[in-house]
Amino acid sequence: MTIKPITVVFAAALALSIAAPAMAVGDLPGKLSQRQAAAIYKKIRPLLVAEGATCPAGQTVETGIVTGGSSPSGGSQTTTIMFNRGGKVVISRTWDLNVGKKLTISTKIDCS
Repeated sequence: MTIKPITVVFAAALALSIAAPAMAVGDLPGKLSQRQAAAIYKKIRPLLVAEGATCPAGQTVETGIVTGGSSPSGGSQTTTIMFNRGGKVVISRTWDLNVGKKLTISTKIDCS
């Protein structure tokens, strides 16, 4: 399921509030502890509920992983939160500093 854009401002604020520090291009994936992954999930859960998402119902957060990279002109980051019975929530963020010298942020959330 993909959440429809709510507003550009809200998506940008969400992306910046839950983003771990951007990793440099070529960095290895970073592992999230159960506590870190649960904190991120707690912040995005209201968005999933607002869209009527039922996944990952009845599951608890186990861990997560952050992959991605950045450069002076932009970057991308994917945060995957894994649950105890195989469910996962994937948060994909991209940002670009080249479009008219303004920061452009895009956020997509999928759950299964």
